[in-house]
Amino acid sequence: MNPMRKRICLAAAALLAVTAPSAGVSTPDLLVAHWKFNETSSPFVSDHSGRGNHAMTGYTSEIGGLFNNAFTFDGSRSFVEAPDLDDDLDLTDFTIEGWFRFNSSSGPYGLVTKGGNGEDSFVNDNYGLGVIPDGRLACGFEVENSGAEETVLSAGAVPAGRWVHLACTYDSATGVMKLYQDGAVVGMHVAGNRQPQRQDQSVYIGNNRRINNQTLNGAVDELRLWKAALTDAEILDLHLEGQNKK
Repeated sequence: MNPMRKRICLAAAALLAVTAPSAGVSTPDLLVAHWKFNETSSPFVSDHSGRGNHAMTGYTSEIGGLFNNAFTFDGSRSFVEAPDLDDDLDLTDFTIEGWFRFNSSSGPYGLVTKGGNGEDSFVNDNYGLGVIPDGRLACGFEVENSGAEETVLSAGAVPAGRWVHLACTYDSATGVMKLYQDGAVVGMHVAGNRQPQRQDQSVYIGNNRRINNQTLNGAVDELRLWKAALTDAEILDLHLEGQNKK
């Protein structure tokens, strides 16, 4: 880890006001990152989980979001990067969930990516969530020590022009990976009890920095990472939390 990057991320702690996770989740201690994107003039993005996984941003803009502010991404060079300082962001079981608004449904977009080196692929990913060229939601990971990958796809394209709650969960004990849109399951894949490949890459939001032309054309609000597969009911509660803000 670059020492300067580490100092920058630790300095972001001074901006942080930790808040409690959603009451709709029965195991809030499993939250590992919570980015609210409320910053208006700082290059830092504070992590509100209490775990210190602060991020840096470049070429993003602030707009009104569902909860307060949100970040917009320009479709070409915007990014948010959260360095994995203590392997805290390396996950075996996981939930990725947050609010997104797409200016266009057509991908490819990297929404949340830890690792990766192939377009429309999750090779070298500890986990990844994105939109493929035809607009469908995709989530997956590389299987540990194998080079194979496991992927789940949604049946239809993501909507454009409105806020939508998206989530992906993976339970390594059951091997079940699910995709959710606005609280409903829109894709499921049984991977078997396989472990995601662990690595020390940063988490990128709205951009897959290891692949050209995968920057989000849209906005992100209230993004969270959990070290567990949340239940259908918990995902629905998180969706309703934001739906009530509309």
